[in-house]
Amino acid sequence: MDKFSWSLLGVLLLLLPFNLGLEINKVLNCLKFAKVDLDSKAVQLGISRGLALRFGLPNKMGLAASVLWAAGRKQSVSLILPLALNNISQMFMTLLFGAVSLVIYWKDISLGNWKWNGLAFGMIIGALVLIWMAKRKWEIFNQPINASLVILLGRDSLLRYAIFTFQFAFAAHYFCPELSLVDHLQIIPLVFLVSTIIPIGFAGNVGVREGVAVGVYAMLGFENEGLILASLIVWLVNLLLPAIMGFLIYLLNKSTVKK
Repeated sequence: MDKFSWSLLGVLLLLLPFNLGLEINKVLNCLKFAKVDLDSKAVQLGISRGLALRFGLPNKMGLAASVLWAAGRKQSVSLILPLALNNISQMFMTLLFGAVSLVIYWKDISLGNWKWNGLAFGMIIGALVLIWMAKRKWEIFNQPINASLVILLGRDSLLRYAIFTFQFAFAAHYFCPELSLVDHLQIIPLVFLVSTIIPIGFAGNVGVREGVAVGVYAMLGFENEGLILASLIVWLVNLLLPAIMGFLIYLLNKSTVKK
């Protein structure tokens, strides 16, 4: 690797603790507001196991499932809705900034505008249905929506989205230097939006986001296969590395608990 490629990896690794810390903090806030009674060791086991499991499960289901598992059957009911709100807050950022990116490049996309009109209309209907379902579930479980939790999750989701977007844009700029970093920052949200809509999420969306990135950039008139490498490097740093770390921490903590 040359100096800049080492600096590329260095920047991604430097931002990893912030990205990972925000994700863990969101889960801890969910545990706090759900008033789940778990000791610190059980929380560590649940989160470390979740980091390992999320590698092979769609989106954040691995982390959520692991925390629910650690909470136990009785306490998990009160935790389901805060964790759902956690995922909704992150998806909201994807829809919001993806829609902004779509507006910016509306006229530049080579596909017919009627298809993108349909996509935008579908996003609006989907968001309304999502809000209605969330409200309905809260009424069924008789749990009021906590404004403080919404604000905390929204803040951390926004910061995570900003960090991950910058990581992807920085890597894309290295492999696709004909576009400025600002251009990549404007396009990447559209990549996230399309990859979120595609109902495939196993193994951390590996292969999906790479194909979507190439396809979105191609629709905008920029064809560069180096985007596949950019996406893979970001995936390696943000998903595979934490999964390995989580698995090792889980094994270490589990053996300590047994002793």
